Amino acid sequence: KRFLVEPLLPFIPARVNPNAITHGGHVLNLGALLLLVVTASTNKRWPFIAAAILVHVYLWCDNADGGHARRTNQCSAKGEFLDHGLDLLNATYVACMTVLTLGAPPFWSVAAAVVVPAAAAVTYWEQAETGVFQLGLFNQIESIVALSVALVARAIFGAETIAAVHVLGVSVPVIVLGAVSVVALFGIVRSTMRVARNKGRLG
Repeated sequence: KRFLVEPLLPFIPARVNPNAITHGGHVLNLGALLLLVVTASTNKRWPFIAAAILVHVYLWCDNADGGHARRTNQCSAKGEFLDHGLDLLNATYVACMTVLTLGAPPFWSVAAAVVVPAAAAVTYWEQAETGVFQLGLFNQIESIVALSVALVARAIFGAETIAAVHVLGVSVPVIVLGAVSVVALFGIVRSTMRVARNKGRLG
């Protein structure tokens, strides 16, 4: 953020609405997912490199919108709501892209696609109940880096090679999505415990 986002903020015209940056990032992330949905079953490798680029531009937008809003005095409750709301969708897209990229078995595919967005939602619920926003152990930066590594590996080696790699008899896709799901579940439990300690509403 210090090297790639903040130095470029002054080049964004003040008239640009921060919400437009938020929407733009969301559209790019959705575009990356749709690109993989359409091409994942083919043997083409360029879509995975293109998706890696798109998710990084989305990540830039998601970090730039708030900074631009503060710099131009355009902060608003609507902007925060939009940013958090679209983050839930973006977390879902990232989980689905990871599933498509790794070609994981159905159980782990569904687990990751459900648990990861749920962990993001619980984070915002915790903020609403406690007034404190706390990122989980596996947040946006880590998830985008992990997805990028998977996308590039898929582009270079192909799905069959990735699926063929096993550690202690377990395939790499299962290990990755299993670890992501467990960490996300742990985050849900931690957030719930913090809300309970603060006597927040659990229902």
